[in-house]
Amino acid sequence: MEGKGIIVLKQRELKRLHVIHKVLDEALKQAEAAETARQLGMLRS
Repeated sequence: MEGKGIIVLKQRELKRLHVIHKVLDEALKQAEAAETARQLGMLRS
């Protein structure tokens, strides 16, 4: 199948992608996503 493949992500990248999806689905506001990212160690304080 053309156009389909496997993307390898590190655990940290997978967590970041999950937070981004929640923001896009409007389950999280941007400020909440930033706090979540800080708590997960994805952003510097």
